[in-house]
Amino acid sequence: MTQPQPGLRSVWIGHAAEKQVDVVTPRIGELVTADQPFTSNRWWEEVR
Repeated sequence: MTQPQPGLRSVWIGHAAEKQVDVVTPRIGELVTADQPFTSNRWWEEVR
């Protein structure tokens, strides 16, 4: 039950970030996109 939680959260964050990028300026979007992979990688390593 601990594995599906972080995975779902990662997907949700991705969707929200994409939607926010459309609403927020592209500058913030680039920052979020750059932060996304880093956080995702870290989560994957922790989960693994």
